[in-house]
Amino acid sequence: MRIVESRADAAQRAGRSVDDRTSTDVSPRIARVLALQRTVGNAVVSRTLADDVELTDLAGPSRPTGAAQPNSVEVAYPSARQPVEPPVRQQAPRPATWFQLYCCGVRRSPPTAAAPSGGQDGADRDWRDFLAEVKPELKRIDKDPKIKIDEATQTVLVAYDPQLLSDIYPVLEFVLKRQAKKLSDVFGETLESHGRKSTTTSGYWEDHDERRRQLGARAASAARRHADDPAPANPISGMNNASPLVALHALLGDSSGGFIIGEKHSEYAAWKMLVDHLDGLRDSGVRVIYLESIRAGEIQEWVDEYLRSSAQKMPSQLEAFVLKYKSRWNHDGLRNLLDAVKRMGGMRIHAIDSTTAARKGAGDKSLHERAALMNAFATERVREDQTRDPGRYVALVGEAHAVQHDFTGDRGDLPAIVPGLTRYLGVPAVRISGPHDAQTVEALE
Repeated sequence: MRIVESRADAAQRAGRSVDDRTSTDVSPRIARVLALQRTVGNAVVSRTLADDVELTDLAGPSRPTGAAQPNSVEVAYPSARQPVEPPVRQQAPRPATWFQLYCCGVRRSPPTAAAPSGGQDGADRDWRDFLAEVKPELKRIDKDPKIKIDEATQTVLVAYDPQLLSDIYPVLEFVLKRQAKKLSDVFGETLESHGRKSTTTSGYWEDHDERRRQLGARAASAARRHADDPAPANPISGMNNASPLVALHALLGDSSGGFIIGEKHSEYAAWKMLVDHLDGLRDSGVRVIYLESIRAGEIQEWVDEYLRSSAQKMPSQLEAFVLKYKSRWNHDGLRNLLDAVKRMGGMRIHAIDSTTAARKGAGDKSLHERAALMNAFATERVREDQTRDPGRYVALVGEAHAVQHDFTGDRGDLPAIVPGLTRYLGVPAVRISGPHDAQTVEALE
């Protein structure tokens, strides 16, 4: 079963309509497996077929080989003024998760004398319903090489991790997630758990788990070693309700090389200050803005493409991503900043978050782990970027990442105190608050 052509193309090649398909459309082995469907159920048949898929058109990067890294590592981040070598292991190759979902359950054989009503009509009806549901996104999907919807075999293959799929194709993600639940014998099936079950896609998740384990080990080591580091001097300490202009003048006159803005994701204040004073930041030597709101990998590539291109339109995936961001946080700060940087030129936007550092589960423990993983990953990204292309910078992150995060409950290998970026990077951190016409800036830590 090769995912190589559309249903219409397959029908034209065979000289018949799509509805005239016969059991010869599938291999003998797959036909035998499909014959077991009524006995063993959709879930078993789907997983068996998924393991047989020939991914010739969607071959992802090969999995890394070699011995696993030790369970504990020692990580110490150098001081802000000390030359830094890039981290030995940064982010692994961009995500390459391949899902195979049978949107009609499974493909069935045509009606027979033993089963005159057959299942194919129902399967085709389910498939048509699927196409109707995802119609709002089909034009973009057709142009995206990381998604293959093959009407001939009624299959869908996706090469985005579930989080990114939800960000840029929310309708498709919703429909596939619902289908994964239908195909599963387990309550609460997700696209991730669905992908982990098949030998076709389990390799990505094994690599993901190893990347997360290694990042967790580095994060725990760094947190232990730097928990007692003093907070860097903050040039606006003691200022009461400083205006953005006064605060920026003090921050940019500091010798630390950059500063951190701790924000509340649902507030627009920090974004507005950056957009309003972008020219002044550039003229003062700021060359890059680091954002928690975008993740390394595909999103960074789309941002780079947009900022470097003469086209005024964002790549379609980036457009969808910023729309999702606005829908989630009720402001258009990300779009406004990207557009302003593009108009002005002379400045970069760099991602300092990753799906490897994503929050898993709920509760205070997961928040503490998220702070540790993201802070470690962001520190590595900033230091690697500054080594390659040094310059003044501003980092915009949630307040939980700007300053230390404390948690004394069950936390596994993590210490009770996770330092924030202000201590890891040795630069001051500030908070921006207030209405658009009366913003104030205050020191954090």
